[in-house]
Amino acid sequence: MRQQFLHLLFSIFLSTIALGQVGINTTTPEPSAALDVRSNNNNKGFLPPRLTQTERDGILSPAEGLVIYNTTSKCLQWYNGQGWYDGCTGATYGIIGSLDCIGTSIMGTLISNIELSGVSTSVPYTEGNGRFHNGQIVTSTGVTGLTAILPAGTFAIGSGSIIYMITGTPANSGIASFALSIGGQICTLNITISALTVPNSCNPSNPTAVVNVTNPITGRIWMDRNLGANRAATSSFDVESYGLLFQWGRGTDNHQCVNRYSGDGVTTSVNSVLNATVNVDNPSHGEFIIMNIVNHDWRSPQNNNLWQGVSSINNPCPSGYRLPTDSELDAERASWSTQNADGAFASPLKLPAAGIRSYNTGLISSVGTEGYYWSSTVSGTGARRLTFGSASAGLATTVRTAGRSVRCIKD
Repeated sequence: MRQQFLHLLFSIFLSTIALGQVGINTTTPEPSAALDVRSNNNNKGFLPPRLTQTERDGILSPAEGLVIYNTTSKCLQWYNGQGWYDGCTGATYGIIGSLDCIGTSIMGTLISNIELSGVSTSVPYTEGNGRFHNGQIVTSTGVTGLTAILPAGTFAIGSGSIIYMITGTPANSGIASFALSIGGQICTLNITISALTVPNSCNPSNPTAVVNVTNPITGRIWMDRNLGANRAATSSFDVESYGLLFQWGRGTDNHQCVNRYSGDGVTTSVNSVLNATVNVDNPSHGEFIIMNIVNHDWRSPQNNNLWQGVSSINNPCPSGYRLPTDSELDAERASWSTQNADGAFASPLKLPAAGIRSYNTGLISSVGTEGYYWSSTVSGTGARRLTFGSASAGLATTVRTAGRSVRCIKD
């Protein structure tokens, strides 16, 4: 017996050396086999590892091709990279024959920069095997900020559909794409995200709501939103909180009107540009008047009293409110936790980065990245304003023809 065993080991050694193969009970293993086990008519078979269902499921990261005998189901099983395949009944995991991303239906509203609520999509499939699947979580590409979540569940036998919940806040408008992969099938789910056009508040029947907010450090009471804003800011780049863009000293003659689009962050003007000055305090039109080269003002000669106090000539604020002085704005800035756009939003006033309208072209820029807020204070031919961006904040003197935000303070 000992001699037979040594002969077997020697034969295996020679086969391994010569062919890189192993033969048991043969010196000539099949060329396509790394291991060839033969019974040689001794009525014996190959006995793989025998595991219960629980023991099998305890295998961490099973290799593709791993073989076991399941003593619970009494079947030979192997791992095919997706799950355990059963020699008795087929796949032990859920599989489907096709997945139809084109025939999906969407429930709910998808608008850029607005957090989704109750949005789902139903994706049809065919040839389900009635088995369990582990679900899927996939993030969006194209329009980012979204996640599609399919909970674990069981496929129907035959045709059916699976429900993905869509969560998150879309970063912009356009197409959000999700690479779905479930049940051995893949497809790309494309969902359209709409842009939100925020109505401007130039309509006299839709005035800015007056809600007070107090800074406990300065003790001053302010409106909680910019003039023309639909709401107090929910973020530094909340398009519904941006409001209107005023030239210094002008009233609510519609020159301040803009359209805000949350889908791509674009802001467009409602009115045209006039390349000329006027000599009256209230122009008879709503055009945006660009720079006068002499004094950088829309009015010639200048009037320094247009925005001075609640009783000023062109005070655009609601009754009992006025433009803040530069000292009042600076006191608010000094109370911020950080001297930048993050600090401006984190403050009790929640100032958003509403951008600016150019003094010499009328074009709008820096929306969502920088904030520009008028004070009532004049300085030489210019006026004082508060500015903040990603890295700094401060007050400076600037030309009066630029379009900037207004935050009113209670008198």
